[in-house]
Parts: sequence; C-alpha cells; structure tokens
Amino acid sequence: MASAELLRTPEQTAPWELGPPPHPLRHPVRAVAWLVTCMAGCLTLIMLVALLAAVPVLNLLALGWMLDAEGRVARSGRLHDGLPWLRVVPRLGAAAIGIWAWLLVVRLVAFAAADAALVDPGSTTAIAWERTRAIVAAGVAVHLLFALAAGPSPLAFIRPIHNIRRVVRAVRAGTLWSASAAAVGRLSDVLAPGKTFRLGVGGFLGGMAWVAVPTLLFAMPRISDRPIAPLVSLCGGILLALALMWVPFLQAHYAATGRITAFIDVALVREWFRRAPFAMLMALLLLLILTVPLYVLKIVVPPRDAVWLLTPLFVLLILPGRLAVGWAVSRAMARPDQASLATRVIVSFGCWAALTAYLAILFLAPMVAALGTRILFDHHAVLLPTPFL
Repeated sequence: MASAELLRTPEQTAPWELGPPPHPLRHPVRAVAWLVTCMAGCLTLIMLVALLAAVPVLNLLALGWMLDAEGRVARSGRLHDGLPWLRVVPRLGAAAIGIWAWLLVVRLVAFAAADAALVDPGSTTAIAWERTRAIVAAGVAVHLLFALAAGPSPLAFIRPIHNIRRVVRAVRAGTLWSASAAAVGRLSDVLAPGKTFRLGVGGFLGGMAWVAVPTLLFAMPRISDRPIAPLVSLCGGILLALALMWVPFLQAHYAATGRITAFIDVALVREWFRRAPFAMLMALLLLLILTVPLYVLKIVVPPRDAVWLLTPLFVLLILPGRLAVGWAVSRAMARPDQASLATRVIVSFGCWAALTAYLAILFLAPMVAALGTRILFDHHAVLLPTPFL
C-alpha cells in the first residue's frame, strides 16, 4: 500500500498548502507570519477534532481521524507522516482567525446600532448607526471574500488592496476559478471526510466487538449481587486484559490496510509482539498511561458548556498513544527476526503488569466517577475520544 511518498507528489501542491518556512533574517515579517499560521493551524486542527469528538455520531469522524494518523505511521514508520493535514490546516486556521476577528468588528458595530435604537428609536443617531452597520457588514463580507480568494494567510486579512490586485490579476489570467477549484479539491482529498467517517465506524465497531462482552463481565459485581459475580468479574478482567493488549494493534492494522477482517488477525499481532516486543510494550504503556487522566476528569460532571473545554485535552492525550502504536507496528513489520525468548517473557510480564494496574484503576473508577458503572464502557484507548456523552 502507498506510504507517505504519495503525499509529496508535485501535482498535490495547492495554493492553500503551507510552504517551507521563510528565512527569519532575510524575510522576518514572512517568517513571523509563517509561524503564526502554523500555530493557528495546529490549534485549529485540535479544536476541529475536539468539536467533532463532543458531538454524537460526528465523534466517529474524530476516531477516524486518529485511526488514519495511526495507519499512516504504521505504513511509513515516521511519526510526522501521521499528520499530513498540517500542510493544509494552517491555512484553515489563518482563515478561521481572520474571519473571527472581522466578524467581531461587525458584531461590535451591530451592538452599538442596537443600543442606539434602544435608547432613541428613529433618531438621526440610530439611523446613522444602522446604516453604518449595513456598510460595515457589506464591506467586511467583500473583504473576506477577496482574502479567501487570494489564499488565506494572516497578512491577507489586513491587506485588502493587495488581495484585490491579486484577484484581479487571476481573473485577467483566467486562473481564479481553476485555482480555487484545485484548492478546494486538494482540501477535500486531504481531509477526506467520507473515508475518515467510514474508518471511524469500522474502528469503533471492531473495537466494541472485542471489549463489549469482557467489560460487561468485568462490571458484573456492580450489576448483580449474586455470589458468583466476583468470579465472573475476574474472568471478564482476564478477557478484557487480552482484548486491550490486542485491540490497539488490530486497529492500527485495520487503519493501515482498510480491511475490517484485520480485527480477527490476532496471530499477526502476536507475531509482531515476538518481533518488536519492547516497541509494542512502550506503545501500549504510553496509550494506557495517557488514558488514565481521562477517567480522573470524570469524577465530576462539569456544566455542558465546560465539556467543550475538556474535549481538546482528551484529543491531546489520546493522539500520542495512537501514533506510538502505529510506530510500534511499523517497527514490528520491518523486523524479519523474532526477539529472544527471555526478552519476550520479560515483555509479557510487563504487559500483564501494566494491564493489571490499568484494570485495577478502571475497576475503582465507578466508585468516584459521577457516571458510575457506565464509565467502564468508555475505553478511550480503543473507542471514542469523548468526555461526557
């Protein structure tokens, strides 16, 4: 399957993509603008995924985005290949910030017009403010259209004359519509919402198929007070530990190949553990460790408005573990020979120790979590990156 080289072909370069950084000494203003654009893009990327993660059904897009990143790293072995959107999203970040800033101007003028109409309806001042609001709104709309057509950047939103000149030149050359269509097409190809959503649905269903029944058994003492409930919970814990040991890597396999049958290829995952045991162990540890704070955040259910503030933290904590899993899978596929038996035994003890500690925390979580037993079924390490739903 194609790897990251497909992302670097010349025909995929579009006006909305972020180019290499300018020399800070030769072009200091452009270098600062490039840095601001890059930071805005990273922030936009995180906020976009966080917003998707907080909305039912759309959170499958957030899961698909993480799985896509994981699969890209698994195919290429390079962590930076897991975020190809950073070549395009910085422009979106600049556009989002620029649009927000100018719409803020419109809102301030609208508030002033509303206050004038409230204090003295029909007066000359109120009419003047209403006309000012209409003029400002129309002017801002035209300015934003030219800024977007010229290629969104921090400087584009503060240089209206420059934008008009660029657009006029493009119209005269007959390249405006073709360039705009190419930029939109490139953006659609990189973000690929349809493919990402399907990847999220498959990843969720495959992960849920593995963890649903073991989790139900694991939660039995909190569901039933029968004497056999603790024994059932112990069996469920063992099954859940096995599932959590395999599912992250099965999901990476699914993300890299796109085949839903990858979720039953346990033999391949076990072979990967034999080839690169320490890499697989480190990836599993990172994924589990970064997931634990997410359960701590659920001790109290915050107000609905505050949930949107917590979701970016969920994305930031889950994504590194996903990328690490993809990297470990890549290392395992690149190694033809198995590690020594002693190494595999040590790693096996490490995996079981880590999973035992994780399940102990998970078992105690319902005692302090506001969501109660339902928190056991969240499994942020393999399911949705969702705070409270």
